[in-house]
Amino acid sequence: MRGSMRWMLGLWLASLAACVSGSVEQKEEPTKIKERPPKDESLRKKVAVADFEDKSGYGREQVGAPAADILATRLVDCEQFAVYERQKISVALDELKLGQSGIIDPTTAQQVGKMIGADFMFYGTVSKVAFRRERTNVIIAQNVSQIADVTVMCRMIHVQSGRIVFAKAGDGTASRSASGSLGLGGSMSYDSGLFADALRAAIDKMLDEMIDKAERMGQ
Repeated sequence: MRGSMRWMLGLWLASLAACVSGSVEQKEEPTKIKERPPKDESLRKKVAVADFEDKSGYGREQVGAPAADILATRLVDCEQFAVYERQKISVALDELKLGQSGIIDPTTAQQVGKMIGADFMFYGTVSKVAFRRERTNVIIAQNVSQIADVTVMCRMIHVQSGRIVFAKAGDGTASRSASGSLGLGGSMSYDSGLFADALRAAIDKMLDEMIDKAERMGQ
């Protein structure tokens, strides 16, 4: 009788495990960007994006350069600006003897902007980068989540006047989770792409304001 009960219990547990999903799900903070009609090329203001300074201690190449890449891509996608390749900024920084540090402040942003012929320079800092795991067990199933949090400060300088015309911090969070039966689908390896997703979420929150500010500013 005991053997029969054990067999039935094992069959019941196996049937439950078969119903548990082992998929990986990605969640990002949704931010709706305002739709704008593409602007004629001749009317587009010239902009450039410098690498963001890393103040989080995580590493400039891991978060500073990706933050600049994400913002530059978003500015291209909105079809409102003529966006300079970042290689031009690197050349200008080298000429100013700032290539090693890559640190941009209002003065150097204006200098670089004038050298490459930009109307606006975008730069900023990544001040927070955090990563954590959360695990939840329910009967025989478990859910494991990886969560990345970032804080980004974006600045926009009007090159002609040297004035900072936009400065704002944004927080971004991204997570991925896997669920499954214990020991099968409830674990996953470290996902470095989460930080890029969190950076994108933070920048997207500020993008509309940056575009609108540039539109209101004269050259």
